[in-house]
Order: sequence, then structure tokens, then C-alpha cells
Amino acid sequence: MAQVPDYVRLFKQAFGVDRPTYHLALRAIATFERAEVISDDSPFDLEMSGQRSAMSAEARLGMALFTGKAGCIQYHNGALFTDEGFHNVGVPTSPTFDTDILAQIALRYQHYARGVPAELYRKADRDLGLYYTTKREVDKGKFRTPPLRYLVYTTPYMHNGFLKPRSGTVSLPTQRSRNRSIISSCGSAREQHVKAAIDGEPQLSDDQQ
Repeated sequence: MAQVPDYVRLFKQAFGVDRPTYHLALRAIATFERAEVISDDSPFDLEMSGQRSAMSAEARLGMALFTGKAGCIQYHNGALFTDEGFHNVGVPTSPTFDTDILAQIALRYQHYARGVPAELYRKADRDLGLYYTTKREVDKGKFRTPPLRYLVYTTPYMHNGFLKPRSGTVSLPTQRSRNRSIISSCGSAREQHVKAAIDGEPQLSDDQQ
């Protein structure tokens, strides 16, 4: 989180500290869950409960893409819109990493503290995700699928804050196509779906995004 300027600003605002810490992150998550994770009356929930006019026409089009061409539902399903699995979907590095010396130090220290070999942490430029826990090469870059509820409160998106909402547009497939090497170890059937998208399957138009 220390690599994401928005998180640094918000932690300063909430706790009066210069950078996020693990303890304060736990407090923030607990407060968020107590205060916010109680909604069951969103337009989607009302639509699913039988109120067929609850969702707007635009939202219906988005849902059709979500469950169809965009393939989002392969990962984002269930009551919280997450399969609770770990996947490598080729998220690029944080856009501020190359110029933020403290972020580079923090990331490399995290590598060192979690037992990553020296030859890796000395040139680290990205979070290795599940690999920290398993130390399996195949798990590098895998992160748990985040839920999609309460997105208005959880910007920026992805594990490193790479995606920010731009008039409702989220265009990770375009960015992934520039980062093929990141997902070279994708192995599951659903991760192969990502590979297929990068290797020539139809991408979403600007309007669909």
C-alpha cells in the first residue's frame, strides 16, 4: 500500500501517519467491514430479487458483457463476486514505482523479509503475490480475486493501485497485451482465458469498456 499515493494520503488523513502500516491496515479493514459491508439493496440485488426495473439499461448492457464477452464472471462470481482463488492476470507494475525510491526500498525489504532469494529481491520491481507464501515458481504474480461489491469505496483498483476509474472505463486487457511476459506462467483453464484474450481474441471496444 505504501506504493499507492492514494493510500498514503488516506492513511495520513485517517491516522495522522506518513505511510501505511500493517497494524493500521488491519484497523482500517475492520472499520470498513463494520461500517460498510451491510448493503443488500443495490440495483443489482434488487434486480436479482425480482424487481426487473431496478437496473438501468446501461447497467444491463454492462451485465451482459460481464457474463459474456468480457468473461469477468469466470473470476468474479458468487454473492461477493469473487471465486476466492489466486490468479495471475498480468497486472503491470505500479506507474509510480520507477520514480518512487521509498516504494522501491519497501518492496525489496518485503522480498527480503519474506525469504525471497537475494538474486530476486535485489532487482525486484513487482509484488510476487502468493509466491511469498508457497515459494513455488508457478505462484509468482498470483493474487486472490477481489470482490466487486463497494467498488466506489475501494479505488484505486488491483493489488498495486494500477487501475483508476476513468469515466467508468477499466481497460486492463489493453495493458496486459503490453505485458505478456508477466503472465507467462499462467496455467489454469481460466488463466488460459487471459492468454487467449492477449493472443488475438476480440477485445472490448471503447464503448464497451
